[in-house]
Amino acid sequence: MSATIAAHGQVAAKRPLPEGWRWARLGDVCDVIGGSTPDTNNPSYWSGEIAWVTPTDLGKLSNKTITKTDRYITPVGLDSCSAQMLPAHAVIMSSRAPIGHLAIAGIALCTNQGCKGFVPNSGIDSLFLYWTLKNYVPNFQALGSGATFTEISKSALQRFEIPLPPLPEQQRIASLLDERMATAERASQAAEEMLASIDALKNAFLREIFALGKNLASGWRWVTLEEVCGINPKRPYMKRSEETPTTFVPMESVDAASGTIAEAQDRPYGEIKRGYTYFAEGDVLFSKITPCMQNGKHVIARGLTNGFGFGTTEFHVLRPGDEILPEWIHHFVRRPEFLMEATYHFTGAVGQQRLPPDYLAASKIPLPPLPEQRRIVALLDERLAALDKAVTAARAQLDAINALPAAWLRLAFDGELC
Repeated sequence: MSATIAAHGQVAAKRPLPEGWRWARLGDVCDVIGGSTPDTNNPSYWSGEIAWVTPTDLGKLSNKTITKTDRYITPVGLDSCSAQMLPAHAVIMSSRAPIGHLAIAGIALCTNQGCKGFVPNSGIDSLFLYWTLKNYVPNFQALGSGATFTEISKSALQRFEIPLPPLPEQQRIASLLDERMATAERASQAAEEMLASIDALKNAFLREIFALGKNLASGWRWVTLEEVCGINPKRPYMKRSEETPTTFVPMESVDAASGTIAEAQDRPYGEIKRGYTYFAEGDVLFSKITPCMQNGKHVIARGLTNGFGFGTTEFHVLRPGDEILPEWIHHFVRRPEFLMEATYHFTGAVGQQRLPPDYLAASKIPLPPLPEQRRIVALLDERLAALDKAVTAARAQLDAINALPAAWLRLAFDGELC
């Protein structure tokens, strides 16, 4: 049976617990200790040997135990503020910015005011306490308050009730969770590596075709993009009714992974004919802004209502001429090498950088005859489609793996983990 959560974030203590378990307040089974910061302008307080934990330190951890911190304080610094030493095996949780980063102290240490330390008494196992707090992070976040950032208070944590089994059962549960979480982590890493391998294989296919610097096959030639396509061509004169349904493509609707328009919209022509970027069926839309450009936000405009559309002004439009397929351009500009090289040509202030059209115009592309383009594009599309299926399967597997820890925690604190 799953725990219910009251409106204020506390677990409702009405559900029955397994035999021998009881509800206990955190403040009754451990000391909840806040942290503090010595005066940062006093050098005698800093660069000592006492590890001083912040939420940032906790957020960087790749395992449960913390033994090193970014900053250290001196004994004089510790005495100058309200921070207290926490013994090894105490559990530490960030109580603000954000609420819920967790670690077990591998050494004696202290914390800043953004963390709370939990020093368990003899009735609760340290590792069990860690997994208990992990399970109830969403509840702690619901209990947080504050205008600038949410924070959970020491008193709220002390009052918070947890299901507590006898000590041997705590140790059994903690050991099982440790083992299963480690297994899930290994499986998650393997799935992530599979996704990275698939991505690398995609890039290898593209690199094989568009390998710059190599001698071209007979009938191929080097051209610049401006020689074979229009770069941001002018909008033609269009006599249309103001109510004519017209495709509109916001930047967020372009799916970089698949190179498709995820959610194009139809709007009245009169609403979007001014102030937006015009494009026609078969044009290649290429993001000119960072980080969308770097993330590969580009797509072939297909299935446009009435054969044309408008998009936000963050798009460059590449219009293929008679010698080149839009798919050939699309595959060329999606290569990581092209996207990386483009970053050296950005203009504008940081955060508002743009890729100038001159860079696209001057970019050299190997151009085979149209029949060869069609053959290669068909082969490449077939390979990439197979890899996309593998990506979908790997992501589904990763999602299933990543859902396991929360499921195991629920079982553990319902007394059903076997």
